[in-house]
Amino acid sequence: MKVETPDSMAAETLIAQGELREYLDANFGPEMSVEEYVRRKLAYPTMDQLENALFAEQIDGVALAIYNIEAKNQGIIGGDQTGIGKGRQAAAIIRYAILRGKKPIFFTEKPNLFSDIYRDLVGIGSEDG
Repeated sequence: MKVETPDSMAAETLIAQGELREYLDANFGPEMSVEEYVRRKLAYPTMDQLENALFAEQIDGVALAIYNIEAKNQGIIGGDQTGIGKGRQAAAIIRYAILRGKKPIFFTEKPNLFSDIYRDLVGIGSEDG
């Protein structure tokens, strides 16, 4: 899968990634990769399991979402194009919430998206909640 960032979003994306890098360096040290941060936060035993669940761009999105939740007490809006994996990212944040004893709430405009989010939860190995 090849993903390109629109020019109109490139600067903001780099700023957000820079803030995440600063946070990781300050809280975990410079050896902490974005991938390892997400692997730990989602409790995947191995990096292979994380990489089987999420593509690189999805890992970046999940990392930024977790960073916003933990460091800024904020949420995030996923606005990727169709087919990039917003559902997988949402499933990962549902997994993150459940691991922390939270009760995630999923709203959708269309009823068929409930089966889609379940498919994504299965896809990331979290069908048992």
